[in-house]
Amino acid sequence: MSRFLLLISLVLLLLSSPLMAADTTVGSRLYMRHCQNCHGTNGQPLMPAMPDFSRGERLLRADEQVVSSIEQGQGMMPAFAGRFSRDELYALVAFLRTLR
Repeated sequence: MSRFLLLISLVLLLLSSPLMAADTTVGSRLYMRHCQNCHGTNGQPLMPAMPDFSRGERLLRADEQVVSSIEQGQGMMPAFAGRFSRDELYALVAFLRTLR
């Protein structure tokens, strides 16, 4: 019975709290400032071996995995851990998903 009450409480909590969508405007601003020099304005890379975001490369993963890649860096890409807030990182990922 207590599991049922816990489940009902969680459902009610989720239904009563607003869900926040990532702000692609913020993501666009971050992308243009920090990413476009290598990844291109429209997601088509300017440098070899970069993922082509306009084709969805590396975006077929959960948001948290993409955020982790941005934070840790990969290959020639520097790590961005600590440079952006969590909301900014999710906004950046949301913007990347618009480039397809």
